[in-house]
Amino acid sequence: NFYNKESEGGIIWNDAELGIDWKLPMSDIILSEKDKVQKTFQEKDF
Repeated sequence: NFYNKESEGGIIWNDAELGIDWKLPMSDIILSEKDKVQKTFQEKDF
């Protein structure tokens, strides 16, 4: 297996359209810089 940056992707963790209740207080959430800038599901190019 080889890492391929171009194949990497994700969706912003708090995308309102997905409606996921993480059951965590905002103060407990720690995100990487990479995760902070993910796009919403609607913005992604699949």
